[in-house]
Amino acid sequence: VTRSHCEASKCTVNIHRRNQPFILAAVSRTWRDTALHTSRLWSYIGLDFARSNNDNTFTARTLYLVRHLIERSNHCDLEAVLQWTGTQWNSKHRSILVEIGSAAPRISVLRLEYPSSAGIHQYFMLPMTRLHEATILVEKQNDRVVPFLTSFEAAEFPNVTMYTSRGLSFPARKLSSSLKELRLERCAVAPEALWQALAMTPKLELFLLANLDPVRGPGTDFTPTETMTLLELRYLRVYGETAVSTIALLAEKWILRNHGMILTLH
Repeated sequence: VTRSHCEASKCTVNIHRRNQPFILAAVSRTWRDTALHTSRLWSYIGLDFARSNNDNTFTARTLYLVRHLIERSNHCDLEAVLQWTGTQWNSKHRSILVEIGSAAPRISVLRLEYPSSAGIHQYFMLPMTRLHEATILVEKQNDRVVPFLTSFEAAEFPNVTMYTSRGLSFPARKLSSSLKELRLERCAVAPEALWQALAMTPKLELFLLANLDPVRGPGTDFTPTETMTLLELRYLRVYGETAVSTIALLAEKWILRNHGMILTLH
């Protein structure tokens, strides 16, 4: 019941859910013993780094929090939500990320939102075989998306079923074959790279492509010559002129279900 109550905010840090185990453990000695032996209760790591502004004790307090959550969650899957919205990257945050990165193989849900100047990827280089949902959002800098050196590739995420990316250079060649939901927003991807990526996702059920940045160079004059089967695709949502024209080009060679697909174009 308590977990359901705390599920209201999925895309941002849920402070109530993060503080929940500490509150329950403070009720009484019996409740504390129960909380400490309920590993899943400690499996949510939610950090809003905007709160680190003008707080010299943030790093030390957050390190203490993260270490306790990782230790007390035992071998449970972890959900990590890390948000830098509205604040600049601070090198003091590195020690926190090193601590979380050491538990990367246990993370099943990963949601990141950070400025493009941050090299977050280097802290999540361990194979993340438990990961099934990844949301990686990069904030604009000077009104433009700074290309990100892609290390968030599906080679490290072999079992991901839901992948959302905004403002990130697209890991085109290494998407998971288990992928069921793919959302790409404000990224730069050539038609050929997108075609190659979709060819590796036969189980794809939902595909959203929004506000693509124009791409120059190899792959931009690509025209598919073979067909592609996407029989599981049920929801296709496309927003923006570049995205619509890209899908119009690729969809000519798609083999889809005869009925039941919902198409949204804007």
